[in-house]
Amino acid sequence: MANIVNSFVQELARSHANQKTSLEFIRHTLSIPAHNSFDHIQAITIGGTFYNTAVVTPSTYELFHQQHGSFQILSSAQAFLSLMERLIRPEETSIAVNFAYPLKPVTENGTLDGVLLNGSKEHTFNGLVGKQVGKTIQDYMWEKRKQKLRVSVANDTICLLLSGLTKYPWNQIAAGIVGTGMNFAIFEDEYTAVNLESGSFDKFEQSEEGKIIDAQSAEPGTALFEKEVSGAYLYKQFNLKAEKEGISTRIADTSELDTLAKTQHIARDVLDHSAHLIASQIAGILEYHKRSITFVMQGSLFWKGYNYKNTVDTAVKKLTNYSANYIEIEHADLLGAAKLVM
Repeated sequence: MANIVNSFVQELARSHANQKTSLEFIRHTLSIPAHNSFDHIQAITIGGTFYNTAVVTPSTYELFHQQHGSFQILSSAQAFLSLMERLIRPEETSIAVNFAYPLKPVTENGTLDGVLLNGSKEHTFNGLVGKQVGKTIQDYMWEKRKQKLRVSVANDTICLLLSGLTKYPWNQIAAGIVGTGMNFAIFEDEYTAVNLESGSFDKFEQSEEGKIIDAQSAEPGTALFEKEVSGAYLYKQFNLKAEKEGISTRIADTSELDTLAKTQHIARDVLDHSAHLIASQIAGILEYHKRSITFVMQGSLFWKGYNYKNTVDTAVKKLTNYSANYIEIEHADLLGAAKLVM
């Protein structure tokens, strides 16, 4: 495991030096608040099928006018913009969007925005792919309502990282998602947040089950680390191991591992393997920064998986002399989005 930590640190260092690595290391230049020019911000999160929105006050991080609900498949730019028109309050001037889709960050007039790279989760966004999401919203709302807006956009991992700024300074935090998927984000400096896309890390030895899962996946050779550790794949690892040992039990969802782990060693082994690999990336981030860090964590696997967090914590302590603290932040998705323009 120590070898994986060292390899991860080397990948981070090479990425920082603009060398090509398995990490995408996507830098986001954050907006610099203009003397707290906004006394409130409307934050909006757009996920797989659910939205959440609230008005956030920068001084106290209080949330008002909260709403949440679901939406249909967003097959076009118009479908997405109609949803945004429904959610954006007519009296607002500053909008921050936590957009859980692949984005290439760009800065437009000092505001962080993102070019939509492709659709996912069945949402194709025809007509929006290749365009700046925030600028498209701004132009649309001006045309429809003559409402002048400043719209900032980033993906969910960056927003999770920024939510940590409500409690800690930038140089004391990182963020991790360990659930159905996995990823980490870090700060490079006060105004640069980095989405590592660390599920693509490939400087480790795949398990036999991981190789099979990768070969049978829609995109073989990609996201190798994520296929080894995340909830979207762990149940498949269990089934392959059970078949190899001649055990008839099969599961259809990783959440079933929690119950099985109480009596079934294969389930414990699968969760333990995942937790140790996640620990290697956390330890790698600590070693890269050469300081102790608080990780804002999200994901049911990390927080609710059978003995998962404890296993990660114990493994990290064996891999580095720096300390990792783990926290959950209530309304992290909304507060992190609001931090885009605070």
